[in-house]
Amino acid sequence: MLSISQLLKFNLENPPKVGLTRKVEIQSKYDIFLKNSENSKRFVKKVKEDIIGKRFLLLKNDFPYNVEGGIEHMVCWFTDSNPKDIIQELKDKMDVVSCWRNTPTNCSIIAIKHLHVFVRIN
Repeated sequence: MLSISQLLKFNLENPPKVGLTRKVEIQSKYDIFLKNSENSKRFVKKVKEDIIGKRFLLLKNDFPYNVEGGIEHMVCWFTDSNPKDIIQELKDKMDVVSCWRNTPTNCSIIAIKHLHVFVRIN
């Protein structure tokens, strides 16, 4: 389980170097999702449709990393926006603990640029 102090170590300039873990039941659902390539294709198509006319699209992660309570794992999908500008806008609106782009080797969806966003919730 990732603690807030561990999440604080990661950012755009220092993303995790290894894949992060999920709870066993979440990982099982994720593995099933990835087995059928049509699932990813449908998901990417939907995000691309939903992001039209927007700077970015922030969604709750359906397969979140295992983080301590009080933290929500979200994903911010974007096209041409500067990630640093997006992060600042998100920080102005919510209590962002950490935010980064996965390295190419840790990225399961490469068709759309995205940030992993961890927000402190009440």
